[in-house]
Amino acid sequence: MELCALQGFEVAPIDADGNCQFSAIAQQLGPDIGYKDVRSRVVKRLRQWADEQTVDENFFFIRDDIHGYEAYLSAMEQDGTWGDHLTLLAAAVEFNLNIHVITTLGDGYVSVNVDQSFRDGDARQIKDICLAHQPELHYQGTTSMK
Repeated sequence: MELCALQGFEVAPIDADGNCQFSAIAQQLGPDIGYKDVRSRVVKRLRQWADEQTVDENFFFIRDDIHGYEAYLSAMEQDGTWGDHLTLLAAAVEFNLNIHVITTLGDGYVSVNVDQSFRDGDARQIKDICLAHQPELHYQGTTSMK
């Protein structure tokens, strides 16, 4: 993606297998965590929010083929289900991240920064990661060109 180069990054390829958002996050977190672990922890965080009534069905866009939050969570548990903006938010909280997304959508850049009151981790330990995104198609990791 040319947008990545303009921001000083190059794309670090990820398989286009439906797990790409979780794989790209895992790639950015390092070799000790895989996409299945990322997915599992993200869904656990989403379930926690449902239990705490932090999130309701009006907070996110429900896909045409998924009706209701529990069905959404069940789908997100399945290997190959695409992540969305809510899973990015949950990943940011779960892993204490600021997630920067270089995208071909809109202005070309989205930042997922979560208020510290929603985080469990220390504000001094927040890690910044950058993902590349082609809407409705694919997420990839990035590496700095510097």
